[in-house]
Amino acid sequence: MNISMKTLGMIFVLLLAGLLHFILPEEFTKAVPPYFLAPEFIVYLTGVFEVLLAFGLIKESSRQSTAQLLMVFFVILLPAHIYVSMEGITMFGVSHKGWLWARTLGQSFFIYWAYLIKEESKED
Repeated sequence: MNISMKTLGMIFVLLLAGLLHFILPEEFTKAVPPYFLAPEFIVYLTGVFEVLLAFGLIKESSRQSTAQLLMVFFVILLPAHIYVSMEGITMFGVSHKGWLWARTLGQSFFIYWAYLIKEESKED
């Protein structure tokens, strides 16, 4: 099994974030915009997705398609990040709007990271 450090890092981040959705669901529920129904269900569902996507990156044959799904997943999460930033919702003890917006803009880093994994998996 050939897994790069960037892929291992993403697997770790996804597993950690996914598990945190179940350990601290109240932190993530705050990020669900009010126009969505069943915010707790959405939090648990995204946690499951993150864990499944992590496992999808492990196997070489599914890595490229999983990385593509991951890019879409990170884009889908943008409205929640924007909502948190606009409303100044404290997340994990961070309430300064500048840091919240930095976190939102940081989503582009995760999208690019998934893109790099996708491109790298083409070479395998």
